[in-house]
This record gives sequence, C-alpha cells and structure tokens, in this order.
Amino acid sequence: LVKIAGRAEIPGRPLLYETTRNFMDHFGLRNLGELPNADELRRIPLPAASAQVSAHPESPRPLSQESREATGQEERAGVRKIQEEERPQ
Repeated sequence: LVKIAGRAEIPGRPLLYETTRNFMDHFGLRNLGELPNADELRRIPLPAASAQVSAHPESPRPLSQESREATGQEERAGVRKIQEEERPQ
C-alpha cells in the first residue's frame, strides 16, 4: 500500500513513504486531495484495539503455561551450555 520514496534531507535522514496505486484503489480514492487532512484525522474516533488472536496459519499462537515453562528451561540450559563452552580451560 505504501513504498519507500527516498530519504528526507534533515538530520537522521528518515525514510519518506508514498502511496501506491493499490492504496488509492483499496480506499477508493481518485487522487491524494481526497485524503483527509490532519485536523480531520484528529476528529475521527479510532477503533479500539481487540485482543483477538489471528486465525492466520503463520501467526504465533499463545503458549500454554507448560510450554512457557519448558521453553524457559530450554533457554536456561542453553545459556549454561554456552557459559560452560566459553570458560577458559
């Protein structure tokens, strides 16, 4: 929907973004003049965030308590192993 258009000529050289044709088509806009200005955007109430978990197959699923405990044990064991390997002999 947006693409990198370059960098601003100010300290830090932040990226500049521009809309794509897909953006315009998706939102039913004929030109950028149809976009709301900053004042209009401030008056529009934003939707509340939801705690829904995505059904997307690649999205991470919340871990069960048992999984979190097992993962923590594996991570601690990995740290111990690395520490043992780094000790001078």
